[in-house]
Parts: sequence; C-alpha cells; structure tokens
Amino acid sequence: MPYRNILNIKWVDGVSMASSVTSSVIDLSNTQGLSIHAFWTGSPSGSFQLEASDDAGAHWAVYQDSIVALPVIGNSIFWNVSEVHFDQIRLVYTAASGSGTLTAWINCKGDDN
Repeated sequence: MPYRNILNIKWVDGVSMASSVTSSVIDLSNTQGLSIHAFWTGSPSGSFQLEASDDAGAHWAVYQDSIVALPVIGNSIFWNVSEVHFDQIRLVYTAASGSGTLTAWINCKGDDN
C-alpha cells in the first residue's frame, strides 16, 4: 500500500549555529517512514543527532546511527528512516566552534489509521 505525505514542513528555519540548537518535537502518530534534510550556511563545527522518545518526551535517546560530526563535505545532511516505531523525534545540533545558519525540513509518510 502506498503511503501519503502526512507532514512536510520546514522544521528549523534559519537558526544560528553559533550555539547549540534543539528543534521542536514532532509527533509521529500514523507515521510509517520519514526523511529529514538539514542544510546550513557558514562554517559551523559541531555535531548533529536525531533523538527519539516513546514517553511523551520525558526521556530522549539518540536514534541509532544518526550522529554526524561537522564539518562534512558540502553543506547538508539527509536522514531517511524507513520504519518508525517511536512516538516523537527531535533534531539536536551541539555547537563546538564556528557559526552558520541552520534550516531543516521533515517529511513524514503514513496513513490516517
């Protein structure tokens, strides 16, 4: 069964990377899969990670294999999660040095059942 877009939004919009950033929380109800595209300007140095929660955000854990250290070649990162079995997600950038401006989009596919 093909899934449809249930969410496609600009999740982080032009936020400074001179200090650490934690995105808003996305509810993944009815989500079967998701993708996240983060991109930036400038020369930031630090790391990204996705964090997941199953208890309404009371506790967060790093999503497996999601940690990416900067700098990387280019100015963007793309995560694709083909099976979503957790309730919430957030994007965390931990700044080390440098600066830049971060933007990220999230696309969730699923159904209404």
